[in-house]
This record gives sequence, structure tokens and C-alpha cells, in this order.
Amino acid sequence: MHACNYPGITTDLWMIGTTGQGNEWFISKANGTIWFYDHDHGEYIDLQFFIDFKISFSEFLQLAFLYRDLENLLDEQDEEINEQQIADFKKEINSIKSDLYELYPFQYF
Repeated sequence: MHACNYPGITTDLWMIGTTGQGNEWFISKANGTIWFYDHDHGEYIDLQFFIDFKISFSEFLQLAFLYRDLENLLDEQDEEINEQQIADFKKEINSIKSDLYELYPFQYF
């Protein structure tokens, strides 16, 4: 993201990562909350197309580690994880912030 191409966006956000599929993660320069941009929206136009997760960077890292652990569990188990494991995972994600599992852009279950 070049500041000269998107001055309205780069005034408010710093890009901190990508998903590998073209989606991007940002941090707010004003309050440090984590934002997400879905590449299906095309070029950056306005902040209304971004999702503010309203979580801090440390909470974002906690979220990332939980999803990493889920990926490892899914790779290790020959069979699908059970309903209790799914409920426990969702509860753990939502303990970071209410409804965070539902807000997360990639649904596993």
C-alpha cells in the first residue's frame, strides 16, 4: 500500500500483514485497534469497507495463536473435531472479545 495512492487510508491505518489470499490486516494509528480488508472489495476506497475488530494488537496475537493451534489440531486429527471441541474453541475466541468468532472473516465450522 503506497501512501500516495491511498492518502485517506494511510492517514488512519498501517498495514501489518496479509492473509496470503490477498486480504490484509491493519492497525489504527489513532487507537491501535486491528482492522481487516477483504480484497474482494477491490481497490481501497473508504474505511467503510474495512472491518474494525476493536481489539488490541496483543489480543490480535492471542487470536492468531488460537487459530494456529486449531490448524495444528485439524492437521493432527484423522477425524473431524467434535462438537465440544468446536464449542470450546468458539468460547475461547469470544473470551478475547464478545462475538469475535462471528466477526472473524474465515469460518472453519
